[in-house]
Amino acid sequence: MATKPTAPVLPPAPALVKGQLWKFDTRCIQIGHVGKHLVEHRGVSLERPQQRAPKRMIAITELQKFLAANDAMLVGN
Repeated sequence: MATKPTAPVLPPAPALVKGQLWKFDTRCIQIGHVGKHLVEHRGVSLERPQQRAPKRMIAITELQKFLAANDAMLVGN
């Protein structure tokens, strides 16, 4: 009997919560509202924190992939 190949087990992605700040390079992403499938976020520059990018909506899975690809670190809740 042949066994069915299984998908590799990945560690769970960190949950996104309103108010979190994710840091990577010289930029940050601040999490806004989190829905069932979408998340609202805003880019923040560490060099000029008073200048903020406009709010954007993206799929939660896409943002988690982006954060993982850029080795983002959770700064605050």
